[in-house]
Amino acid sequence: DIVVDTEPLVVQICGSSPDVLYKATRALLKLGRRHRDAKRNQSSISGIDLNLGCPQSTARDGNFGAFLAEGDPDLALQCIASMKRAIDDEMDGDSTRQSRPRLSCKIRLRDR
Repeated sequence: DIVVDTEPLVVQICGSSPDVLYKATRALLKLGRRHRDAKRNQSSISGIDLNLGCPQSTARDGNFGAFLAEGDPDLALQCIASMKRAIDDEMDGDSTRQSRPRLSCKIRLRDR
């Protein structure tokens, strides 16, 4: 079950496939529109964050988080660009800047 509170929500996702992240971003935006914030009449999701900071072994094994950012920065940029494109495509026709979710990246420098 997904519980969406009345406060704006920032969702953090991880991955290293631009195509998968594009689809995930669009799916999140559709979900956010279904759970609109009635007070502001806009999506309950105010931001989507790409995790480029996870130092855990699971991130290493999956090539995401800090390992993607440090090991393949060009792919990390492709992932960010695909998420931005997904937001643009999903919000096409919605000219109100206030309703557009912010795209951010969590970055953590890891010790070697």
